[in-house]
Amino acid sequence: AAIVTPEHPPMRVASRPEFPTNDFTIEAFVVLRSVYDSGTVRVIASAWSGRETEPGWSFGVTGKGSRRKPQTLVMQLIGPTSDGKITHVPVFSDHTIQLNKPYYVAAAVRFARDGAPGVVDFYVKDLGNDDEPLLHAAVEHALPVGIQSPFPLT
Repeated sequence: AAIVTPEHPPMRVASRPEFPTNDFTIEAFVVLRSVYDSGTVRVIASAWSGRETEPGWSFGVTGKGSRRKPQTLVMQLIGPTSDGKITHVPVFSDHTIQLNKPYYVAAAVRFARDGAPGVVDFYVKDLGNDDEPLLHAAVEHALPVGIQSPFPLT
């Protein structure tokens, strides 16, 4: 377990050139204590600098001011399109994450290939209520493989 606050810097795992070169899954157990008042994403895990000109990915929860939907799980994919231009593709689950509740969250990322769109499969489970089902959302995107990031898993 880890507490991540402004006073406690996030954990970092050294970058590996082979991750991710293809589809990947990220999962975590979280208790979200706060979100930004703006639409800024509260990051759960990422391998990205935060600059939209550099490839990477970020998994988190949108802020209260999100134009899409506040406090929703989002996977941000930043990588080259088929023409080689770096683009930022936010993929929203539309699953709301409440503050101060324990959750299991996951995102399985499959990239677009062979004319088929990519898909992010989101999974959310409220761990405070055993009667709640595991929620799932499959959301398409168009980004092909190629988001290798030199930044550490954070």
